[in-house]
Amino acid sequence: MFRILDIAVIIFETIMAFMFFDSFLVCDKREFKILSRVLFAAFLLTGNFIGDNILITTILSIAASLAGVILYKNSVKQKVFYALIFILIGIASEYLVGALFIALEHVRPVELMDENVSRFVGIIASKILALIIIKTVCIIWNKKRFGMYRSYWLALMTAPIVNIAILICIAYFFETLTDISGIVLLLLMICIMYSSVIGFYLFDKLIDTVEIKMKNILLENQVDAQEKQAKRSDAENERMRSIKHDFKNHLEMIDAMLENNNIAEAKKYISELGIEKVKNEDAVMNTGNLALDSIINSKIEQARKSGIETELNIKKLPCDLKLTGVECCMLLGNLFDNAIEGCAGLEAGRRKIFFDILFEQNQLFIGLKNTTDKQPKFKNGLPITDKADAANHGIGLKNITEVVEKYNGIMRASCENGVYETDTVLFDV
Repeated sequence: MFRILDIAVIIFETIMAFMFFDSFLVCDKREFKILSRVLFAAFLLTGNFIGDNILITTILSIAASLAGVILYKNSVKQKVFYALIFILIGIASEYLVGALFIALEHVRPVELMDENVSRFVGIIASKILALIIIKTVCIIWNKKRFGMYRSYWLALMTAPIVNIAILICIAYFFETLTDISGIVLLLLMICIMYSSVIGFYLFDKLIDTVEIKMKNILLENQVDAQEKQAKRSDAENERMRSIKHDFKNHLEMIDAMLENNNIAEAKKYISELGIEKVKNEDAVMNTGNLALDSIINSKIEQARKSGIETELNIKKLPCDLKLTGVECCMLLGNLFDNAIEGCAGLEAGRRKIFFDILFEQNQLFIGLKNTTDKQPKFKNGLPITDKADAANHGIGLKNITEVVEKYNGIMRASCENGVYETDTVLFDV
């Protein structure tokens, strides 16, 4: 029975180790990933079968970690560093669990190695504790995920902690549990290890699914904006062709009205031609970059439908910016959404958005201001949401930050005298 449990513990530790290594190191080839896991498990199995010699078992455990990272693409220093970190986490976990057993006065230190049940409970509890530490380090390292899903993560942590408590109860009350067979105990311990791993695995898969869904939504928004831009351009071109076709006749009609000093009629005639409307739309629609045109025009139209005045200062931009369509949507779409939402609480006439965009020396400068009746809180130059569903409402800002960081950019936000301002600079775009 205990040999089976040994193998289950080795499988558990192998899964845990590569959760850690895959978070910090890079391995592109699937066959290398499989071979790394086989090498790691083989060294652990060898140490387990040797059994009694603690020194050799320790050396083989260290060798397992080093063998596990050897096929990753990173530098030797990085691979050795993360292998040692993993080893230190394992040692620290074992000492913490051992200290907990001693504190409960159930066993003496020497008995931790002698009593099979206590030994396995201690080993499994230390591995689960190591798993908690490893996944916490990984999720905090990935700051974007940690910020978005902190509340869910903390709830998920309760499962392995409860499993450790169950293991301690098994060890503490084992002598009174005479009715439990060895097979039942074996299955219980394996189920505890399985539930500890599967919770984190499902969490990671769920987050991956959510992020893919978010990117698909951004792509759909981009396609929709570009379709509207194409229709807008077609309608504009058609109107210009119509005006150009009868241009001479229109000029003669306007000239006759002006000669008769009928200025009001001339203005009315010009208005009927739709020239004023053409002028307004020209001020919005053409930056020279299709992706930017699409999202800017879409958001300006949304703002105007919400009764928001817009003032634009848009310079010609190159059509071959490195910014992808999705990144344009993530950056400008969220900036405009925040500005439109910031104006929403104001009465008509006070809702205003000021937008500037300039490209110079491979740098993209974006300035966005909006009037507001709110006074947001800031941390490190960025706003902090005060909404109840902070995880979801923080997604827009996290997406903006992701694009800014990709291009080694700078973003700062401030709010003074009822005007919220965001300034963003992207480099080498």
